[in-house]
Amino acid sequence: MPAAIALQETLDISADGKLHPSEKVGEIRKYNELIAEQADIEAQADRFSITNEKNNYIANLNLLTSYLEDLDPPWDDLENTTPIARGTWNTRWTAVGSAKSALLRAVADQAIVVAEATGDKIAKLASGDNLVQGDFSDDELYWSKGEVFTNTADYPYLPEGMKVLLEP
Repeated sequence: MPAAIALQETLDISADGKLHPSEKVGEIRKYNELIAEQADIEAQADRFSITNEKNNYIANLNLLTSYLEDLDPPWDDLENTTPIARGTWNTRWTAVGSAKSALLRAVADQAIVVAEATGDKIAKLASGDNLVQGDFSDDELYWSKGEVFTNTADYPYLPEGMKVLLEP
């Protein structure tokens, strides 16, 4: 490789307004990871009815995707350097990361609330009362001794595989 070409490649790699093929490999991996985890993250948000943070996450991921799709040559073309607006590039990636963190934090917070409520209900079940009233969703449930509850569509907040038995 002639020295002039090597020098130009070095300048392209260090240029803030250019995305060099050597930089693209890591960025492609990072983007593919975001897309691969999106359905699972959204499902977690849906499970706990978290909409604002989910919508913000989706909107920011869509903004990033649109920005990437508009780059020419394509941002994932490993043969060519792609001109970018570094400020926009950084802003889009940061916004997605922040929105994802906020959504996962909201999911974790809601999971704690549900776990604490579930623990309270299980403690009531173990207390020996003949009848325990609870609500795993918006519906009131009445539990009698001898009934068995498992994780189903009717009781989605019981941990997977957990059974609760009220002994007579």
